Amino acid sequence: MFYSGLGKFKVKFLGDPRVKLDPIQTEFGEIESMSFIYERNIIETYMVAYTDYPSMMVDASAPMALLQGAKEGSMLDGAEIDMEQEIEIKGYPGLYFKSTFDGIYSEYKLYLVENRLYQVAILRDGDYATPAESDEFFNSFQLIGLD
Repeated sequence: MFYSGLGKFKVKFLGDPRVKLDPIQTEFGEIESMSFIYERNIIETYMVAYTDYPSMMVDASAPMALLQGAKEGSMLDGAEIDMEQEIEIKGYPGLYFKSTFDGIYSEYKLYLVENRLYQVAILRDGDYATPAESDEFFNSFQLIGLD
């Protein structure tokens, strides 16, 4: 099990993830996204990322509008949504969706926990992860240290 104390989550990666910090431009200025990426093989990637939004950005938007914006930002231009549904984690709002683009199949769960956006994803070339693989990874994601 992989733990991120600063990220306040744990998840079951199949190996050690690569950690990456990326700047993101928003209308409220630059914010940072922390990503944990495990590439199982050349065609399959598992990821957890989190971004802390400024409180004024969260306060100015409805939670589902922020989640929809995050969905649009995570998709490649021209990607098609195959399914989408609202979800939650520990009472916090979330969004689950699957999309495809040019043979890349993406499966995401997004959660807005106070002002932190979590993105949990599996990306594969050629097809979606099997239901067992998908369930094992997504169900292993847990929030920690929120007490």
